Amino acid sequence: MGGTGSGIGLRSNRYNRKWTCEESRRIDIRYYCKSMLQKGRQFPITWTSTKSGRAGTIEINVGEEEIILIYTTTDPEAGKEIDFMYSVYLDYTPCNYGGRRIWLICPECCRRIAVIYYDRRDSYFKCRICANLNYQSSQENNERCYSIDSKIKRIGRRLKLLKSDIEDDMEELIYQAYTKRRPKGMHNKTYNRLIGRLEELTQEREEVHICGLLRVIKVK
Repeated sequence: MGGTGSGIGLRSNRYNRKWTCEESRRIDIRYYCKSMLQKGRQFPITWTSTKSGRAGTIEINVGEEEIILIYTTTDPEAGKEIDFMYSVYLDYTPCNYGGRRIWLICPECCRRIAVIYYDRRDSYFKCRICANLNYQSSQENNERCYSIDSKIKRIGRRLKLLKSDIEDDMEELIYQAYTKRRPKGMHNKTYNRLIGRLEELTQEREEVHICGLLRVIKVK
């Protein structure tokens, strides 16, 4: 049986970003019909890496109140195969027009969720929060903020503002840039251009933060 972790390697992390849900292997209970989730049923789930073409397979055994996950991964450090077999419990809620909806219970935090994700840190499936995953849209938002802050810091260096006590405090850096006088020896034209660019970046930074806040409110 192919390892669930097959074909997954470490990557360089320019922005210290997390893995995303879209990058991770998942089990979405909503994709499986009721007949597949009857006690005693068995079926495989297979993923294929778009980069390496290598496949990983997991076997699902359906119990009375749980599904049992059976798979093998390869330890990237020791190079040894590790077998996994554990239960993920099911829960049910009534639907408005009859019937019931099936949920998964996260093995780590016991939250009721529809999707569990493969956590590369310990090779277990769990909810998005416990697996330390972001959504792709949130990741892009964080990277955009990082890019804007880097540009603001470059302007701060030109204005001779960067000091150890404000280098990581963007609000203080922006305040200092607007209130401090033009550096000695800098032409007015250069100074005005830098302040104009700073105003554009500050506005863009605020828009990014507002979009991120609205996304969080919408998710909740």
